[in-house]
Amino acid sequence: MWCRRPCWLLLALSTQSGALSPSPNRVWFSPSEVRASPGFAAACAKVEANHELAYASTANSRIKAWADPGETDGTKSSSSISAHSSLGPIPVEAVGAFSDCAFPCPPPPQFGDRELCFLTKAPIFSSGECAAVVAEAEARPERWSAQSQFYYARDVTQQVEDLPKTREWFGPACRDKLFPLLEECFPGAVNKANKANAGGDGGAKNLRIFDAKVLKYNATAGQAFLGVHRDGSLLTAILALNSDAEYEGGGTYLEPLGKAVRYSTGHVCCHAGAVRHGGQRIESGVRYALVCFVDLYGGLELDRALSNEADLFRVAGDLAQAEDWYTYSLCASDEALEALEAEEEE
Repeated sequence: MWCRRPCWLLLALSTQSGALSPSPNRVWFSPSEVRASPGFAAACAKVEANHELAYASTANSRIKAWADPGETDGTKSSSSISAHSSLGPIPVEAVGAFSDCAFPCPPPPQFGDRELCFLTKAPIFSSGECAAVVAEAEARPERWSAQSQFYYARDVTQQVEDLPKTREWFGPACRDKLFPLLEECFPGAVNKANKANAGGDGGAKNLRIFDAKVLKYNATAGQAFLGVHRDGSLLTAILALNSDAEYEGGGTYLEPLGKAVRYSTGHVCCHAGAVRHGGQRIESGVRYALVCFVDLYGGLELDRALSNEADLFRVAGDLAQAEDWYTYSLCASDEALEALEAEEEE
């Protein structure tokens, strides 16, 4: 079976200097041949190794307490946090489904149709907890830094791991509230991925934080928005640290739904990392939020990891490598191949 490379891939490789020519051998590919190639095996091994290295970084002395699984050999750390909630089910509302999108698309492989984005109906963190995070960050204003590595970013951040009081609070906050919330909202992603990749025991106890930041949007300082992008994590959770009455505009923009959702102190917005989103521009005032990027022990999204590597090759101008890695990404996803095969049948 031969498949045609999708238009977005050919376009991405033809709109830069030194673009690849659209010859027939670049338009068509054989998934079975690609999957059997040494290049595909080596690419998969590389991203799997990168995932393990990233996981190992969560076991260092600074952020071990944020993750549940402890060590890279698969054993559980004695200092790890097991997720449980004393709150019971947390009331949430679904912001939208993948089938609700302006251009309906299937959800990522591990997600159900309605597992796009959720908002808590009531605050799950107190105004005092949120104010304490802001106060600790603002006590060291010289530590706010621009996300210069991301061309689309116009906000400033501080790492949670660099805020001692916030870091101490954040571990139990993940255990008692955040991880159970994510399991409640994304059972497809959390439980299916666990069963497939992490020994079959499922549940929030295999979630872990790869990164967490305090964000600041300041309209008068020109630090007013975060452009549309995808996150590298399985899930993303954003905690509002101040009232939405303190700024105009703002919120989390969800590109598939074509709208921004606003939420106030203590509320959490959570969405699939693969969903294109951004920080909506604020027109006045200051907005604070804490964002955390959540992954799953053993839950590597192979197709996304390969595509991310392809992006790096493309940005660096190595279009031949980018083409190969985008093709590897397509071949790593049964759903993507099924969609391409369906197009050919039509």
